[in-house]
Amino acid sequence: MTALSTPELTEALSLLKEVTNDSVISKNIRTATDSCIQILEEEGSEISMKCDKAIQALNITEDPNINMYTKTRIWQVISLLETQI
Repeated sequence: MTALSTPELTEALSLLKEVTNDSVISKNIRTATDSCIQILEEEGSEISMKCDKAIQALNITEDPNINMYTKTRIWQVISLLETQI
C-alpha cells in the first residue's frame, strides 16, 4: 500500500473502507468502492491522476440501490478527492 501524502486522501480512503465494509450496501456499490480503494492505493501514479480515476469509479450516486447515507458518504469522498486534482 502506498503512503497517502495528504490528510484529505487518508480521510477519503477511510470513508471508502467504511462504506465497503457496510453490510447493507449492494454488490455493485461495494465493487465500485473496492475499485476506488485499489486505485488510490496503487503504486507509481501521481496523486492527481489517482484522484481523477477514483472519482470516475465513484460515478454511482444515481444508482437506485444506494441509500441516502451511503450516497452522502460517497459525495464526501468525491469532495475530498477533488481538492487533490
